[in-house]
Amino acid sequence: LRALLDDAARRWDVGPHAAAALAFKGYAWAVTLPVLVGWARHRRVPVPETDRIRVGISSDMPYVRFDLADAAVAVLPDDPAAAHPAALVVRDPADLLGIAKAALVDDHLAAVVAALHGATRVGERLLWGKVAEAVAQPALLIPDGTVADRVATARTLLNSFGERVRGLVDLVEGPGGPRVRRRTCCLWFTAAD
Repeated sequence: LRALLDDAARRWDVGPHAAAALAFKGYAWAVTLPVLVGWARHRRVPVPETDRIRVGISSDMPYVRFDLADAAVAVLPDDPAAAHPAALVVRDPADLLGIAKAALVDDHLAAVVAALHGATRVGERLLWGKVAEAVAQPALLIPDGTVADRVATARTLLNSFGERVRGLVDLVEGPGGPRVRRRTCCLWFTAAD
């Protein structure tokens, strides 16, 4: 946590609470992306259990990198991967999202949000807004034809991930298609550049 905060403060020349907010944007995006894309595209969900995640900080984009190599993968009974020893077979797609919420939101991200808030006093609602953005944005970026409806997929994910993220972003139509509009501040305006 300290290395992540120090890197963000140095990288963007910001104070502690802005460093926490900016670092967490990349962190939330990096940890949610494999889960959300796995569910939306393949109905396979890597289970990011906190004690199995390895985090790295890079000087290149993406700044925060995760190794989920030892993660179990939740799959449906008819998935060919269900026979794999690392597979966690569940009944239906809703169970996949339940497992993702429990491991990703309730366990992992809740602990990171609490730690960042405790270390810097950055607002928890602001941090959960970054999670909401990291949940919705990948669904809107999935190529056309991959899912039936990208906006509906984003809404399903937001609703499934519970009260902490629900209502912190709006899905709006923009000139280039649907996009996420946050209801919380990102604190980019505090950066020197």
